[in-house]
Amino acid sequence: MADVCVVGPGGVGGYLAAVLAQGGRDVAVVARGAHGEAIARSGLQLDDPQRAEAPAARVAVASSLADTPPASCVVLAVKHPSLPALCDQLPAYLARCPEEAVVLAVQNGVVHLDGPLATVAPGRVLAGSVYIFSHVESPGVVKVLGGPRLYRFGPLDAEWVALRARGGDLAAQWMQAGLLAAADDDGRRICWEKLCLLAPLSGITALTGRTVGEFRELPEMMQAFRTLAEEVRQVAVADGVAVDPGLVDFIVQGIAATDPEGRSSLFRDLAGGRDSELEVLLGDVVRRAGAHGVAVPALQTLYVATRVRYGIDVPGARPGDPEAAAVLVSSLQGDAAPTS
Repeated sequence: MADVCVVGPGGVGGYLAAVLAQGGRDVAVVARGAHGEAIARSGLQLDDPQRAEAPAARVAVASSLADTPPASCVVLAVKHPSLPALCDQLPAYLARCPEEAVVLAVQNGVVHLDGPLATVAPGRVLAGSVYIFSHVESPGVVKVLGGPRLYRFGPLDAEWVALRARGGDLAAQWMQAGLLAAADDDGRRICWEKLCLLAPLSGITALTGRTVGEFRELPEMMQAFRTLAEEVRQVAVADGVAVDPGLVDFIVQGIAATDPEGRSSLFRDLAGGRDSELEVLLGDVVRRAGAHGVAVPALQTLYVATRVRYGIDVPGARPGDPEAAAVLVSSLQGDAAPTS
């Protein structure tokens, strides 16, 4: 039996799997395609300046949850579109696991908290957020650009009191293995607190194409960042989640210590023409604000402007083509435009 099963060993799940395996934990991952093949062949490698000497982590690899050994904790680190189908598979998998086994979901945003995840395993689901700039650089390799590398989680439902202790034990075990982890009593609040940071950070870096280090040097931009974070917090409160007003000051201060070269995955996905989390990080909050009657003019402007910038659902927008995509990526990254 594995200590941890990670479904989706990408930037977030892959870092967790590698660090825990390097720390002596028995880890299994569910991965397909070239990434899964590379991990099975050569291990899971971290390209992280903080772990420059660490060897590739050896983990068990399966192509589906049904083929994965039972575990004490299953980490769902897939993107939102894959989560409903994964939730359908969870009951059968958990039936093979110990009764005390838990599920940890680490998706961005809050839209997933009210979906199948809420009912798939009552009393066993932890929800959390991860603070890291990382992505799959190449098959079998996870590149870490910065961030505190913190995994923070708590019960999806704050009334699941017994699960709080299990979350605390899990965080302690992971800390012993070398992973920075912290348990809380409310996973829903944890996810909203990160969204107060991630929505403005992702939106600004995607719209402007600038790094954190570049935009934080402009006082006007930081004022806009503060306004955006406060608007998200107000939506959280209207949604029934008590996010402390002091969090906004904490987030703004924390930007000063954030890796200056950091850009969001939202920027990388939009600039690369891939499916993105624009609706998860910005659109969902704007719609919730409308439902609750909360004014979010800055957030709505950022959301709409980003859609226009990348031609999302814009009538008459020019179809994408490889040459145009290459020019867009180069211009947003500040490189010289490619020439024929």
